[in-house]
Amino acid sequence: MDKIQLLILLISLITVVLVVTMLLVLLMVRRMKQARARTMEELAQSMGGRGEGEAVFGEHEGVPYAFAFFDQPKGPTFGNVIVPTDAPGFMALRQRDWLDSLGERLGMLSPVVFNDPAWDGRITLVADNPAMAGAWFRDSSRRRTAVDLCGEKGSTITVRDGFAFMRFISRARRKAVSHTDTGMIREKVARTAALGKAATWKFPGPINARTLAATLPHQKITAWTVSLCMGLLGLGGVTLALSLGIFYEPAYPHAAWAAAARWAAPLGLGAWAMLIFGARRVLSTRLDGHRALVVAASLGLPVVILAFLGAFFFTNGFLDDSPPATSSAVVTRLQIIHGKSKTYKVWAKRPDGSAPVGVGVSLARFKGFRQGETVFLTTRPGRHGVEWVLELEKPR
Repeated sequence: MDKIQLLILLISLITVVLVVTMLLVLLMVRRMKQARARTMEELAQSMGGRGEGEAVFGEHEGVPYAFAFFDQPKGPTFGNVIVPTDAPGFMALRQRDWLDSLGERLGMLSPVVFNDPAWDGRITLVADNPAMAGAWFRDSSRRRTAVDLCGEKGSTITVRDGFAFMRFISRARRKAVSHTDTGMIREKVARTAALGKAATWKFPGPINARTLAATLPHQKITAWTVSLCMGLLGLGGVTLALSLGIFYEPAYPHAAWAAAARWAAPLGLGAWAMLIFGARRVLSTRLDGHRALVVAASLGLPVVILAFLGAFFFTNGFLDDSPPATSSAVVTRLQIIHGKSKTYKVWAKRPDGSAPVGVGVSLARFKGFRQGETVFLTTRPGRHGVEWVLELEKPR
């Protein structure tokens, strides 16, 4: 079998594996959808409603409702009860936590209070129109209902576009709903209906994961903040890895890291303070912006520190216009570093009495070095005074 036939066979095998994998994935997705549809139909029958798509529709004491599960890729399954309501504007209710206390101290959160010990200090209500939200919840029965619904960990109420979305952590999964789960769902529906109104069901669009996720705008802000910080963190990490491992490898890493820390720490802390100051001004006008600010502050510090460390090592080599210095050296050790991938280092000691220099090389070059032989080591002093390796080669 020649090389062309072997290549064709290899491509054919890879194609078959990919096609079979895709068919299996499609079959699993289809079976999951069928199982979910059966589960929702059974749930609809037990609740006296009707199942349509990913939701159950029904009516409780004249108030129409919809119920749907919301699965998170990593986390619990949430149950969602949706009812039409005459509550004004947008508002969000949840258990008060330390982030809300911090938001108040920063002046970024002004929760609605009622001088009600059952409410104040336990429930956080934020709204685009606090006065109207406060007037709507002046009814003590509505406040008691909201306190009961939000009393459990992870439970929230969001009001927007004329609908109230009650979200709670469900013990049930779509694929298995017991009688106990049905009873809990009925209880949530009954309590949420107390915040609703008798009206014709006119929900804009289908009820699915995308629709339910859109009801929590503060989570979207936080998610964007996390994505931005993680993207910058990855960019800084790539810059640092390329500077250290490929382009401008320092001759003495420990001394280089110490110099980089002294250079990057004050600049990074200053940049972090400016970042937080700017983020606070931008997020202060957003509902629940204080939560995104906490995320930005916690992730922003390693982002800026890593970015300045990468900038230090990159500029140390890129802006170094000093002439290279070549000297002979003796190979003292050949090192294989085991990790996710093997790294090969050649350690060489110069005759000036300085410490040995470790240089990363490819496997092909690594095999060509022998311990005790003489090599030529070319370095540059570095823009920031950190000597870096330009070349390690054997005499010709």
